[in-house]
Amino acid sequence: MNRAIAITLLAVAAVAGLSARVIKNPAVTYANSTHIKIESIELSDTATVMRFSAHYRPGWWVTISRYSSIEVDGTIYPLLRSEGVGDDDRIVFPPSGRSEFTLYFGPVPADAAKLNYYEGVPDSYGGFHLYDVDLTGMADMLAVPSGVPDTLLIRSLDVPCPEAVFADDSTIIEVRMLDWNPGLMNHVCFTEETTGHRYMAWLDSTGCATCVLRPYFTSRVDVTAGRHVYFGSFLTAPGDSVTLYLDAKAGADFLRGDIVPPRRLYADGMYRDYNYMYDTDHTVDDLYVKHFAPVFADYSQSSDSYTARIIEAHRNAAAELDSMDLPRLAAEAGHARLNYELMLSALRHRDMCALEYENTHLGFQIAEDSIVARLGPAHFARVASVADAGDPRYLLFGAWNADFYNGTFHNPRYDGISLLARKIKSAGQLRLTEADLDSLSLCVEPYFADICEDINDRISGSVPADREWPADPLPDVPDDEIVEAIVRKYPGKVVVFDFWDSYTYPGINILYGPSAKVDEGLVWIHITDTSTPLPDYYEMAARYKNPGYYLDESQALALWKKYRIDERPFYIVAGRDGKLEYGPHLRNYQLLKSVIDECLCGQDY
Repeated sequence: MNRAIAITLLAVAAVAGLSARVIKNPAVTYANSTHIKIESIELSDTATVMRFSAHYRPGWWVTISRYSSIEVDGTIYPLLRSEGVGDDDRIVFPPSGRSEFTLYFGPVPADAAKLNYYEGVPDSYGGFHLYDVDLTGMADMLAVPSGVPDTLLIRSLDVPCPEAVFADDSTIIEVRMLDWNPGLMNHVCFTEETTGHRYMAWLDSTGCATCVLRPYFTSRVDVTAGRHVYFGSFLTAPGDSVTLYLDAKAGADFLRGDIVPPRRLYADGMYRDYNYMYDTDHTVDDLYVKHFAPVFADYSQSSDSYTARIIEAHRNAAAELDSMDLPRLAAEAGHARLNYELMLSALRHRDMCALEYENTHLGFQIAEDSIVARLGPAHFARVASVADAGDPRYLLFGAWNADFYNGTFHNPRYDGISLLARKIKSAGQLRLTEADLDSLSLCVEPYFADICEDINDRISGSVPADREWPADPLPDVPDDEIVEAIVRKYPGKVVVFDFWDSYTYPGINILYGPSAKVDEGLVWIHITDTSTPLPDYYEMAARYKNPGYYLDESQALALWKKYRIDERPFYIVAGRDGKLEYGPHLRNYQLLKSVIDECLCGQDY
């Protein structure tokens, strides 16, 4: 090559390199996955280079399709080449759980403001898709979508605090997804706290959906999509009609790592004003931390001292609330909330002390025997003399979900709710009797009997006709010794406890396949509790012939506390010598398999 031409080409290349524009950590407006993150985008007149980091469980893998593409202003740019991705399109994750890869696409126009990244077919739900990736550095992730009505953005709270509604009726939810893209999410999920039921609302081609809920009375509903997309929650009641506006940017909040995500949900309907206040006013939360938290910090105080101090904390917080210039709704709801928090502080006194210790000691836990306070009927009566145990507005604050209605505090209406809470569980286990229905029909809300009868009939129609109970009998030992007692039934063998629920997949199927032979020295045990519906338990028992156990609430709680079971699936592995290994780390199935294999290689059986 002519020397002069070579120098000229080098100069051109240098100028091109200098003209490249790099956007670091670009804002992703919408995402359908939290496993990949764009670290940087390099734009030049020769290529578009996207550098990613991926996060997943060590030893697991994800695929990055060779058919990936980006879209800018309607033009599709296919993937040219990749670095850090295997020939089989897989990325296998190292022990750190983090991997990096780079994708190369053709050059895009210099004035491009945003792009979409599609891992696979655009507008499908099978790959990683990142929408409206900002190329300007000017994206406002806190901007409110233009489709939200002004009436939901600017509210006057000078209205009375609403009451709880008790009725045998349905709630209609109209969903409006704002700034939504097909392929981002195709449904939203409603979880209603009083029933725990999950309702799916499937979005049409415009991002709209309709869902009918059937709450028993006023309750809060969580709204989610996919695995990590959380829009928020709203309060509703039987007979309510709600138009729900959802900001699709919630799909990228987890990627941004916000401790407190921005507001992504706007709810019209019966509790419009209260929902707005719930999202925007945190006065009572601040008062609660200021006045109640110091009481919980003293885990060595007596029951009498604890009771007196939470009553004093309530009085001081209420006085400070009165000194503030607050709208009527905030003031009335604030006083009702403080009453509720006082009663809940009494009801859950030992849990509050343990939690405060853990929060202030870097996550370390206190021995339960170190907590001195143990409140009894006299202490609860003192608290009930200060706060009205029968205020229906406690349902506005999630009282049902906090197990407030367990019979500790008495009031005709709430005694009925307490009875309903117990009989719902009986109905779900097909243990509802005529005497139960008679007692429910005498409640302040007689339709409680219809609720339980409907549950019983629905469950009854979903289990096998012969009704043969598929669960193994539990050992006759204290609740917190159940695991060890089961292990003793299989001397010299490795025993794996798979704690599951309706939303988890059996680990034995993941590790060994649906029909693969399992080592004869291994016993795999499925174990769940009454939060899992009976039809799901029958289905699991029919599919997997392993020993299975069904815990009641007290048994489950004892094991939850002993082994610090945070969520399910959760695994406990007992070696041939009976020594237990357990913890969240065993959700890494490669690690779980290695622990099991190591135990199996121990002494002969």
